[in-house]
Parts: sequence; structure tokens; C-alpha cells
Amino acid sequence: MAREEPQINQSSINVAIRLRPLNNRESSSSKDNEDRAWRALPETNSIVQLVSTPKKASSSPKLSSTTSPVKDPFCPAVSIPQGGGGGNSSSVLFTFDRTFGEDATTEDVYNSVAKGIVNGVVSGINGTIFAYGQTSSGKTFTMQGSQEDNEIDGNPSRDGIIQMAARDIFAHVSSNHHDPHREYLVRISFLEIYNEQVRDLLSKNNEGESLAVREDPKQGVVVNCTEVVVTDLASLLNVLRDGEKHRQVASTNMNETSSRSHTIFRVTIESREVVEKDDDDSCDDEGGVGAYFDFEFGRFAIESREVVEKDDDDSCDDEGGSVLISTLNLVDLAGSESVKHTGATGQRQREGGMINQSLLSLSQVINTLASSKKQFVNYRDSKLTRLLQPSLSGNALMSIICCVTPSRHHIEETKSTLKFAARAKLVKVKAQKNEVIGVRVLVKRLQKEMTKLRKDMEEQKKKLKKQRRELKLNGVINFGTCVVVALLLL
Repeated sequence: MAREEPQINQSSINVAIRLRPLNNRESSSSKDNEDRAWRALPETNSIVQLVSTPKKASSSPKLSSTTSPVKDPFCPAVSIPQGGGGGNSSSVLFTFDRTFGEDATTEDVYNSVAKGIVNGVVSGINGTIFAYGQTSSGKTFTMQGSQEDNEIDGNPSRDGIIQMAARDIFAHVSSNHHDPHREYLVRISFLEIYNEQVRDLLSKNNEGESLAVREDPKQGVVVNCTEVVVTDLASLLNVLRDGEKHRQVASTNMNETSSRSHTIFRVTIESREVVEKDDDDSCDDEGGVGAYFDFEFGRFAIESREVVEKDDDDSCDDEGGSVLISTLNLVDLAGSESVKHTGATGQRQREGGMINQSLLSLSQVINTLASSKKQFVNYRDSKLTRLLQPSLSGNALMSIICCVTPSRHHIEETKSTLKFAARAKLVKVKAQKNEVIGVRVLVKRLQKEMTKLRKDMEEQKKKLKKQRRELKLNGVINFGTCVVVALLLL
């Protein structure tokens, strides 16, 4: 099997902050916006703390506004004095790639943060988008919207990032806008991580069964789960709706439909290049590597073939070219929880503990990746980091949407989310185009490239010959001029 030199796209993780409005529970206890502790500044892509962090009674002396705060090397927050020159408290300001205020729509978030990654996935580059934040901060609303039953003809303004991404993917596929010489195949899977168990939300036979996470030498981290081939937007939304019915949700003091598990909605796009035969090409199969559609597994496959002579009436139009295989991970994380706010007990409390543990593992992985020192990255502490390892390790374009609440009752939780976002912003990625091509196609590409190089070389030779003639002519003219001048001087 031959592989073309990969195309590298190096960048950092794209980090955005979405500040949601106060919900009914929070606004009912506030007066004249006194309950708002944070404000987004979209014009500078920043978010600023409006009130000082509440402090417990302590005999320790208060710091003046001129005192320099202890700086976190991973968290570039700026200290801002409050109340003029004589205040005792200080606020902080964080700056990220994008910041969205309370009036921003999910479409605004998608167009700025996610659309470019979706376009990259159609081109063969892996992508991952996930929402992070405390419970009841708007993560599921951002990822899945508020569309009832994921209606295809519903109000587009109620769509989430998953629905918008699906619309763009099938718009590219149906119109062949991205590459008119490719055939596309779209497969989806839907996993949840509940109490550190990986479950298949699309499985009808093994509902609730824990799946094993294994590592394949060629494919990397693999989970043997159900994959469904979808041909249009309607079929994708139907699968999404069926999977959501099996997701673990429960009611807490902060959220009536609190997610009790992390979910990964994975869209795999495979495309095959349609190779047109030249007039002088022989229909004899030269063997090597070819692409074909495997109806049993619903995917394009690459296989070696023996040399076979075709009959005169056989067509060569089905020869496959390069195959692009890319994956888009759309991750809706369960929110971090504080028992004093959620009031969780029993099973809900145990679920919250497992959620916090997996998010802690994710935070530790991000911290290690953001460090300038080369350290061992432990992805195995959590199933979440294990499944996200291919993306976190670098071979994917990534966007993290950190959802926060402006409520002053959750200042510390919001600040913790912002610190996580600041660390994630330092993580570098090297996303590359995942292309596998057959030997025959590779040879033809190299032949075309060599022909082009020969043509360029001949043009350069002609230019050099022309320049030499001009130089010789100029030399003769200059010599003649010198002779004439010398004779005149004599």
C-alpha cells in the first residue's frame, strides 16, 4: 500500500467561551442584575469578573489593590483593581480565541468555531469539537440545541452544533462542492461514557453492555460499536434521536434534565477519488492496490489485487483512486458538579463523583500537553481521555467551547472552567490529511508530476538560451563601441 506525503496543518486548540443568560432559577433571586458576576467582551474576545470573589471569614490581612497576584504560568489572567484607587478587591480578565455574550446564538458559535473544522473533515482532516463546563451551563444546548425530536424541518435557530455540522456535511456531499471528482460515504456511531463504562447508544441487542476499549497497531484506539451508514440529513437526525433516548439523564437541583454521562457522536467520512482513464490506458489490471465499496461493512476498502486481463467489453471506469478517511468527534461532556449546589445523594452523588473524576483526568492530560516540558501523558486514567487520545495527541483540528454562567453563586466554578480553557489554549496540534492511494494512481500522479517538471525544465532551458544570446549580442555591441571610441581617441 502506498501513501502520499501527508499535508500538515499545525495550530493550537481553538478555545471559545460562551456566557449563557441567567436561567429562571438564578434570575428569580437577583435584583437589578446584582447577581451577575461575569460579563463577556466580544469585541476583545475577553470575559471579565464584575464582582470580587467571595471570601470566608479570616484573620489574615487583606491584600491591597496594588498587590501583585500569584500568577499561574498556564493561566494568562489579568488582575483589574475594582472601586477606583482605594478599593480592596480586584477582578480578573481572561482572553481567548473567541468570546460570546448572552445574546449570541448557537449559529454564531458554529460559524466562528466549528464550521472550519467541519470543512476540514470533508477534506480528509480529523476534527473534534466538544463543550466543557459545570452542570447547567448550556453544553447540551450548544451541542444539540433545543429542537424537539431533532426535526429536520424545524426552526433552524434551535439547532445545535451537531445538526448544523450535519447540514454542512451533506450540503458538501450532495453538491460535490468541495471536490466534484470524489464519491462520499458517511457513517456514524454514538457512544456514552457512564460511570466509566463505554456504552453503545445505537445497539439494539446489547443495550447497557460495557464495551472494551482496545488499541490496534494500525487503527489506534478502537471500540467495537455499531456504525450506521447514513445517506442524507434526515437519516442522520433519526439515528441521533434514537441514540438520545438511551442516554442517561436525571434531575438535580440545578438541572431538571442533567446529563449523567459523556457522549461522543462520531461522524466518519470516507471518500474515493474517481479516476478517469486516459485514451492510451490499457484495461489490463496491473494489480497493486485498489479501492472498492464493501457493502457488508458499509465502507470503502483497500485491497491488493492479482493481475487479471479484462475482456474487450469490460469497462475500466470503476478503478478507484485515493481514499480519504476522516472522523469528526462531537463531544457533549457531562458537567462538573458540586454537591452543595446539586443536592445530589445516593446514586446521583456517585454519578457526580465519577463525572468529576473523568473531568479531572481530562484536565490533567491538558495540563501535561500544555507544559513546555516533555512529560509522559497518561491517557489511561479515564475512558474519556482514552477515547479522545487520537485527537488530544495531535492528529485533529480541535475546538473547545467552554460554557459558563454569569451567576455570582458559581464564581469559583466559572473561574475553574476559564482556567481549564486557558491551559487548553496552549496545546498544539498537528492535523494531517488522511489519504491512502493505490499504487496505480500513485504512479500516474508521479508521471504527471514528472511531465510537468520536464516541461518546466525545458522552459527554463529556453529562457537560459535566450539570455545567453542576448548577453553575447550585448557583448559584441559593447566591444564594437569600445573599438570605435579607441579609434576616435587616436
